[in-house]
Amino acid sequence: MRRWNKDPKAWQRFRPDKVWGFREGQVVPAAALVSRTLGPETRRRFALARLWRDWRTIVDPFIAEMVRPLSTRKQTLVLGAQDSLVMQEIHFLAPEILNVVNRHLGEEIFDKVVFELISGKIPLDRGSEPKGTMAAPKVKAPEKLGTLQHLLESDSAIGRSYRAYVRRFAGKI
Repeated sequence: MRRWNKDPKAWQRFRPDKVWGFREGQVVPAAALVSRTLGPETRRRFALARLWRDWRTIVDPFIAEMVRPLSTRKQTLVLGAQDSLVMQEIHFLAPEILNVVNRHLGEEIFDKVVFELISGKIPLDRGSEPKGTMAAPKVKAPEKLGTLQHLLESDSAIGRSYRAYVRRFAGKI
């Protein structure tokens, strides 16, 4: 490898068209440059990231609802199912899933599909989605709040519950 700082004419001998296959002055998409400069393992990881992102459009929507991608192990695609019944039934569709995935990737990366129960694992096709927090719905106070005077004065369980109910809407809780 040449040391650029010792040889001032080295930059003149550097020819992008010879290294990357593009003509000088040609507008080239950044993705093409990245794919040619990165190694095969990095290109494989980018392809897998596209697979996880597009999972619901690649496989049949029915299958996408039943199984989700969990991981890879060498040449094995690991898919997760919500319950064992689905896992048992979807096992018969494994060759079809394998063909669709390899066709999408453009090469035969996977040669086997394994199914596991999701049981709390985060699927790869939804890992980047933000988890929304659901706010408690605003409940407006009833029009005749506190009109059951005999329950407000009672020390029974119903009376205590009714007083708590009135305090909730009166803003005292």
